[in-house]
Amino acid sequence: MANNNKNTYGIVYLLVAATVVSLFFYLVNKVDGLKVRNNVIDNISDDIANNGKVDNVSKTNLLEESGWLWNNTKYLDRRVSFPNQGKIFNLILKADNTFYSTTDCNNLSGKYNFQDLKIDFYDIARTEMYCEDMQEEKYLRDLENVESYSINKNDILILNMKDGAGKMYFNLKDFEK
Repeated sequence: MANNNKNTYGIVYLLVAATVVSLFFYLVNKVDGLKVRNNVIDNISDDIANNGKVDNVSKTNLLEESGWLWNNTKYLDRRVSFPNQGKIFNLILKADNTFYSTTDCNNLSGKYNFQDLKIDFYDIARTEMYCEDMQEEKYLRDLENVESYSINKNDILILNMKDGAGKMYFNLKDFEK
């Protein structure tokens, strides 16, 4: 009988430990999810406060000849894509309507047109190195799907995808030109 009690206590102890560990991981994921959710809300609040409009004189000058660092992409289905840790995606828009971008593996270059708040990227070429776990394909596909832009009050470039599929967010970055 005493041996049975030890087994019962052992099983109960394991169940309690498993529950505590599961709860710990649930809470960690919940906190991380809240951080992402709060960042999304902050960006959406910036969009609403800015009302999607830009000061066409100062903000257009900011768009050209500036470097931008990809921060994240938020999709219509609420997914959020961030660059993998340690990976930097730069986007440089030149005044001659060409652009250059570094990704987590290759370099991109091409042309862009913009007028008012409309922008599109085309004639995109890239180097063709192979890298494990690269996000480049998704980044390129999203970039090719962009139709308009805005620059919010915090100088964050927001590239809006066609049909409201999502938004790419870029922070202003000082690059050597």
